Amino acid sequence: MKEILLKDVEAGMVTAAPVRTKSGQTLADKNTTLSSQLIARFTFYHIHSIVIDDVGNEVEEAVEVKSEEKSPRVKSYTKEIKESSFSRDYVSYNQKLSQTDEFREFQLSYALCLEDLKRNFARIKSNEFDIKKEPLLRHAAGISKYRTALELFNMIRCVRFSEDSIYSHCLNVALETCVLGKWLKLDNETLNELTNAALLHDIGKTEIASSILNKKGRLTPEEFQVITNHTIIGNRILKNAGFNISIRNAALQHHERNDGKGYPRGLTGDEIDDFAAMIALIDVYDAMTSPRPQRAPLCSFEVIEEFEKIGFEKYNTKYLLTFLSHLAGMHHNTMVMLDDGTCGRVVYINQSKLSRPIIEKDNGEVIDLSREPNRRIIRTL
Repeated sequence: MKEILLKDVEAGMVTAAPVRTKSGQTLADKNTTLSSQLIARFTFYHIHSIVIDDVGNEVEEAVEVKSEEKSPRVKSYTKEIKESSFSRDYVSYNQKLSQTDEFREFQLSYALCLEDLKRNFARIKSNEFDIKKEPLLRHAAGISKYRTALELFNMIRCVRFSEDSIYSHCLNVALETCVLGKWLKLDNETLNELTNAALLHDIGKTEIASSILNKKGRLTPEEFQVITNHTIIGNRILKNAGFNISIRNAALQHHERNDGKGYPRGLTGDEIDDFAAMIALIDVYDAMTSPRPQRAPLCSFEVIEEFEKIGFEKYNTKYLLTFLSHLAGMHHNTMVMLDDGTCGRVVYINQSKLSRPIIEKDNGEVIDLSREPNRRIIRTL
């Protein structure tokens, strides 16, 4: 037996131990042969990893066994594996993306950006960076050039630099905020300044102890206060380095919320700087779509659903509507999986409920999620 991450689990594998939620609910008993529907259920409950039986984990070998040698259960799931468009599309997408020259080029550019960003953060903090003469991130100009928003967002999700979490998060937020700025039709000068602000929004976290930043359990009130101070620290660092008020406010205010329940000052509405309001939205999006110890990353439609629930109270409506409508729209014609394991293609975006589009299955059946509140998208393929 061995423990593997859920992203590597495939239909036909056999559990070597019960799979339970954090509350103790049993989702699968020991010796359960997994189907794509059951794996989807694990994803829905944010199961991070499971223990599987080595004997039952070779899907391709199971497919090659002669039919008269298969048990009825193996026959059923082998047939499902062969016929599942989800299995074909999802595996091929991940494999193809990671093996393309474009992705390798993106990985290299991304790594160079991280190294440049770390050097520049250090120079900014020591007042050695000349903001009048030097570009903040010399490799960033080409990292998103000629890429569609969907391709860029997908590549960001596939690149993992966990040891550089502060810097990779800042880089992700900068690239994604730049896309939002383009959707808002900002002029080039404003767009460049916004991107720089996003790159620097979490610079204050570099002064916070990693033992607190990376703590897996619940933070104490004292530890949470230390975390919130990164906004004030960031503002101070950028002020000392001579950056303008909009870039400093992005660091200071990106955790403020329209309803006044943010920090550090509890600002509301128009009191929040425009750059900070845009970056606040993308900051949360990037956090939700990145893996965490306690949960798997959310897919775009799950993120949209969360923003639809409470986002209009907390974030600038103009920026939120622009972001969500484009985020949903770029997934038109994308394959998705529902929480019951059903797979289909997005054929229509419901503008009044962006998280609940109309999807079409391979057999032509159409599912309007706006009319089925108990079903939801849990993965884009």
